[in-house]
Amino acid sequence: MQGIVVTSSSVETTYSEPEAMKTALIEKGIPEASVVGDFAEFLTLDSVVRAREIFDQSDYLLISQPFHNERAVCVGQQYGMKPTGFNTPDVGAYGGWKAKSREKQARVKTLIDLHVANKKPKFLGDLTSTEIASYR
Repeated sequence: MQGIVVTSSSVETTYSEPEAMKTALIEKGIPEASVVGDFAEFLTLDSVVRAREIFDQSDYLLISQPFHNERAVCVGQQYGMKPTGFNTPDVGAYGGWKAKSREKQARVKTLIDLHVANKKPKFLGDLTSTEIASYR
């Protein structure tokens, strides 16, 4: 698959970040057929592994905040992939404090998931947003 995969946590039931990102890209002139949403991400690990297993991407560009790219690139490398992180501006003061606090926990969990629990993505099928909603 060539194109753009938009992915984000699918835990929220009233807002779809992948749909919002897809809409924004289309509004900027990206052809709709070039943008696909991944609605089965519950963890960064899910998103990274699904990039390879579902969307046939192992050498790709991640666009996110620096703290998230560091974790996502680490996960990809552990799975033999070659993702490259492109950093967007970091989050602001309050959001930055909250994100950095959450990120410390996320990094520990990621290390446990990768090296102790041998965690796998929750879904490795090509599920639609409707199907994913039933698992929330």
